[in-house]
Amino acid sequence: MQKILSVTLVSLIIFSCGESKTEKKTVENTTLKEVPNSVQPEETRVAAGTELNRFCGYYVGLFKAVTFGEGKRPSYANKINISIDSLRGEILYGHSVVAGNLRPFQGPFNYDGEKIYATAKEPGDDQYDGAFTFQIGKSKIVLSGTWEANDKNLAVTKRKYTLSSKQFKYDPATPLP
Repeated sequence: MQKILSVTLVSLIIFSCGESKTEKKTVENTTLKEVPNSVQPEETRVAAGTELNRFCGYYVGLFKAVTFGEGKRPSYANKINISIDSLRGEILYGHSVVAGNLRPFQGPFNYDGEKIYATAKEPGDDQYDGAFTFQIGKSKIVLSGTWEANDKNLAVTKRKYTLSSKQFKYDPATPLP
């Protein structure tokens, strides 16, 4: 029995190590036609080192209720993180995170040499979307303003905030939840 098993094993090894035959096909006289790229590159972020680039970054603080409905059990204050992602042309792009709800926003901004003034709207496809109106000083230490809900039936329809600039630093030693 052992002899039959050995012969079978050796023959399997021999047959499995054989060359595999692959079929090669060649295409002759083929010319490639160049097609112009119809997709234009998206306008990039404000170039590093420009005056407006310093306003990009993270701003963190409390998101405090100003106008709220009685008897609707509102959250009077919550932590908010506003990120100014880029300034392209006359449009400011960013996102906010409140209570785990990440929402993008965009809108026009003006720069008077000292401060940026912006009105940025969230997309409107979430019940808690609204519009931010804020200013950022030249020192880039503070972002302050108000937020108004699109839905006037929410528990809180207007909030105010004064946020401090925070530098994001990745720490690989921080454990994940």
